[in-house]
Amino acid sequence: MLNGILLSHPGHVPTRKQLMSVLSGSRQFQEALSESAVALKHSPDDGEIHSLRGSILKDMNRLQEAAESFRTATKYLPNDPTAHMNLGACLHMLKQYKGARKHYKAALRLQPDDKVIRENLQKLERLERQQTR
Repeated sequence: MLNGILLSHPGHVPTRKQLMSVLSGSRQFQEALSESAVALKHSPDDGEIHSLRGSILKDMNRLQEAAESFRTATKYLPNDPTAHMNLGACLHMLKQYKGARKHYKAALRLQPDDKVIRENLQKLERLERQQTR
């Protein structure tokens, strides 16, 4: 059904986003990544596409590229706590702790009651304490 819509309306970005999510959810990461590239050609300033692309890349363990996509997402969606949290998580895994802290804190400011963000920040703080010993 989604492919049918895209055949008649190839630039329909909401359908491309939905297809990206479906493909990623069924672990068809390369296809989802290809769809993200097409979607970005039609809507390069769409922060949601950049965020979805970041999630796909993170699932593929392409953390540096994922971080760049999430960084772009936060540029277009500065008030999206999920984009900040995901960027923080990528930077955390890349051992870029200062940047991770910055984005975890930004996410927490936007969503102060989020347990996952708090837990990630606590894990980062424990890791930093262990490294300074």
